[in-house]
Amino acid sequence: MVQQNDDPQEFGMKTFRVFISSTLADMHAERDYIREHAFRRLATELAQQGYGFLPVDLRGSAEDDSTEPERNVFHMCLRRVDDCRPRFLGLLGDRYGWICYDDSVETSDSLEAERLRRIISDISGETGLSTAEIKNRSMTHIEIYYALKQMTHNGCFFYLRQPLPFAKMRQDAARYQENESKQQALRAWLKQEFSSLPDHVKEYPACWEGEGKPLTNLETLDSLI
Repeated sequence: MVQQNDDPQEFGMKTFRVFISSTLADMHAERDYIREHAFRRLATELAQQGYGFLPVDLRGSAEDDSTEPERNVFHMCLRRVDDCRPRFLGLLGDRYGWICYDDSVETSDSLEAERLRRIISDISGETGLSTAEIKNRSMTHIEIYYALKQMTHNGCFFYLRQPLPFAKMRQDAARYQENESKQQALRAWLKQEFSSLPDHVKEYPACWEGEGKPLTNLETLDSLI
């Protein structure tokens, strides 16, 4: 398997990169499974043809800057989306994710809100995303939106996890389900956006085995990729 830091291009190989986008707390099982199965197969097949394969998974890659973490997250994520153009893979469950800039920040007169407004204004100028395109969207949503603005839809693929048995969950419910209405709206928007490319947005099942345990039955997701 080609790991994130083992760039085949350093060894003179043409490399196919793909950016992996998802919320983090609820998608470790999927990311781990496709890394060990679908991506391992792709890496082997491409290597036999003289190409490298580099899935860009940013887990654990957050830059350490306690003064402006929001700026660092935006720069890191969107820069890597650009690096992987025109390939993007999105995994979506029922968790919407972290929203950096919302209506409350825009209307507040606090020093923290002023700091965030300045950062978002700078990011807007650097990325070409307007403040309106950033506001009230999670970082995962922004990655997706930015990717679809920057590249053709043909290189973008999305895999939507079917609902888990939330009624049976206790602590795990907060990990797998959050801001459900916004997440359902994002999923519906993706299906509409790819209505002419239905094979690019597919659903897959997963099994919840109990509190604190990783999801299983991810073979369908693996086969779709």
